Amino acid sequence: MQLANLRRLHPGLRSDIVGGMLVAEGWMRGSPVTRKYRVRIEYSPGRYPKAYVLEPVLEQRLPDQPVAHTNGPTEPCLFTREHGDWNQSMYVGQTIVPWLMEWFVFFEIWRATGTWFGGGTLPEGYEEGGQRPGPSAA
Repeated sequence: MQLANLRRLHPGLRSDIVGGMLVAEGWMRGSPVTRKYRVRIEYSPGRYPKAYVLEPVLEQRLPDQPVAHTNGPTEPCLFTREHGDWNQSMYVGQTIVPWLMEWFVFFEIWRATGTWFGGGTLPEGYEEGGQRPGPSAA
C-alpha cells in the first residue's frame, strides 16, 4: 500500500520495493522558486523512514557549524521520534515527501538569513542566526 500511494502521489519519483524496503529516488524542489535536489527515501516496516539528499551537497553557513535540522550531512530532520510525529499508520507519500519539500524551503531561507523558520530542535553546536559565540574580550 505504501508503494501504491507513493507512486500515485509522486509519479516523478522512481519508487520500488528493494529487499523488502520501499525505496524512492528522484529530483524534487520545495517550491517553484527553489533549487532542485536529488533525493532518496527509504522505508522498511517496523522502522522509521529516512530521507537523504544525494545532490547537491547541503551547504553549511559557517565552516564548523552543522547544517540546521539534519541528522548528518545528507539526512534532513523531518520529524522527532520522541514526539511521535510519525508512526506506521502514516503513508510516506503523504508525510515524508511533503515534509521533505517543506524542509527544502526552510533550508534555503536558513542559508540566506541564518534563521530557521521551520520549528523543531537545532543540532548540537548550532547557534541561531549563523553566529558562533566568539572568545570573550577580557
